[in-house]
Formats: sequence, structure tokens, C-alpha cells
Amino acid sequence: MFVVNKTAARSPNFKWVGPLFESNVYLYRLKQRSDIQINSLTDLNAYRIGVLRGGAVEDYLLKKGVSRSALDLHSHSEQHLSKLLVGRNDLAPGDEIDFYYQAKKVGRDISELTRAYRLYSSQYYLALNIETSDEIVLRLQTALDDLIEEGYRDQLIEQLFPSL
Repeated sequence: MFVVNKTAARSPNFKWVGPLFESNVYLYRLKQRSDIQINSLTDLNAYRIGVLRGGAVEDYLLKKGVSRSALDLHSHSEQHLSKLLVGRNDLAPGDEIDFYYQAKKVGRDISELTRAYRLYSSQYYLALNIETSDEIVLRLQTALDDLIEEGYRDQLIEQLFPSL
């Protein structure tokens, strides 16, 4: 079981529970890098962008015409944030919840970053093994729906990520 963006390409490979939450995926830059100005996706080719190898953002950027040479591919999502924070990459993709969590893991503050460009909206789901029984999927979905209806999801997000 994983928490991931549900995409058309991933859909047939898993059974899904969700959505857990919706988010906007942005490219972030260091606040001090005011020289980075992005008005369109074609502007991205002038910068070094850290992305997760095989991830939804890599796929999105390549399909939108961003050059593969502009992408610095990583095997772990923490790597593109770490490289951004030390200035080895110009931009890194993420949503606020993901970046808040990653910054905490590496002992940094998300306030060092600012949004440079909005890529797209996404929904996060639990991705389950395709062989998971429909009964288990239904039980998980029902439990999630109950938590959302009772307001627990929003309370948890506020508790874990108070500055968002």
C-alpha cells in the first residue's frame, strides 16, 4: 500500500482508495533566487529541475515538452528537495504537504522556499496491490469516507502541518 498521485497511467496497475486529499503541485525555488522567472512551461528548459525518476511529475514535464536534459532524476523524493536547498538544482516539484514533511525530515523549514510555477492539481490515493480483495478495498474506502465526513482528515492535516 502506497500513497501516490492517481494518474491514468497508474490506474490499471492498482486498486484505489480515496481520494485522501487534493493538492496543487508546484515547482519551488529558494526565496533568495529571485532571478528564476517562469511564465510558461517552455521557460523551464533554462533551469535544472530535480524530479523523482518514473514519477508523475517527470512524465508530466516530458509530455509538456520540457527537455530531458533539464531534469535531474532522483530515486528518492528527498533528494530533489535536498539539492534545491543547497543550490545544486534550481527548481523542485512538490505540493505543500509533501514539502513540509520532507523539509522537516532534513531539518529545514519550508519558509526558505517559494512557489515558482503551478504545474497541476492532483489527488492522492492509497494504491493497493491489484490482487487485494474487493472486500478489503470496500472496507478501507468506507472507513476513509467516514473519517472525512466526521472531519478527522482535516483535523489531522491541521495538526501535522500547522503552517499550511
